[in-house]
Amino acid sequence: ALGRRAGRRRGGQSAARQLDLGFTRVVAPLSGRISERKVDVGNSVTADQTVLTTIVSVDPLHFVFQGSEALLLKYQRQGTGAQNGTAIKVKLSDENDYTHTGTLDFVDNALDAGAGTIRARAIIANPGGFLKPGMFGSARLEASKPYPALLVPDTAVMADAARQIVFVVDKSNTVTARPVQTGPLRGNLRVIRSGLTKDDRVIIDGTQRARPGVKVTPQPGKITEAPAPAAAPIRDGGWRLQLGAFGDPANARKLWGQVGARFPGRQVAYVKAGNLTKVLVGPYASRGEAAGACRGVSPCVPIGQ
Repeated sequence: ALGRRAGRRRGGQSAARQLDLGFTRVVAPLSGRISERKVDVGNSVTADQTVLTTIVSVDPLHFVFQGSEALLLKYQRQGTGAQNGTAIKVKLSDENDYTHTGTLDFVDNALDAGAGTIRARAIIANPGGFLKPGMFGSARLEASKPYPALLVPDTAVMADAARQIVFVVDKSNTVTARPVQTGPLRGNLRVIRSGLTKDDRVIIDGTQRARPGVKVTPQPGKITEAPAPAAAPIRDGGWRLQLGAFGDPANARKLWGQVGARFPGRQVAYVKAGNLTKVLVGPYASRGEAAGACRGVSPCVPIGQ
């Protein structure tokens, strides 16, 4: 009798499990790309607890970035750039142009008091799935109102302590240093927001020999626009280290002078990215090797080719 009751109990439990299975539907809360499975056939699972796999959304993607307090104040005073729907462009670490477009859809309600930055997010269309979650990129908000500006070769702009200057020749043919406010880079030309007029004569060649107060004999020159130079290649490996990004190129070289001895036999490249100069070091054969070289150096980020 006991044996028959135990058999009926097991049969009832089996029927209940079969009924549960019949009512089971496995659905994804979103569409995207699925990862590897976390369980195999025959594994024990618990309803609403066991993770079967993970899915990431690929089209569109969220691009999260940080903006400085100064930029936030600027855009708020202009009434642009801090509203949802503002156009944004993104470029990846190995790209020269901002080719991926999207719109701003979130700006946080408070600044990070420690970093002095505001967190924001944009939606980027990714119909071909080329962009992958976790990739690093740089963003440019298309938020500035139209303003009059001049273009000069980026090589004519130099750093002088905390300011940027260009050398101009006055009416008496004397060289003077003119502080300027710079904007983004357009190919090989730098936007000058303020500090110059269309009648100023800017030294575009021989700036290394120019000295304020010196008399010169100016010769007419021609400014031509060309594509931005590609990132300097680092051979024999697929990984590089980004040691920092500086608004002043002199600070980029100063950093390498301080930490270069920690990377014997490696190449350094100074890569322009908008208003910033990135310090890239390599080559490294793998991410693990690059990460190991980062130990004790901050900031230091491995970047894949």
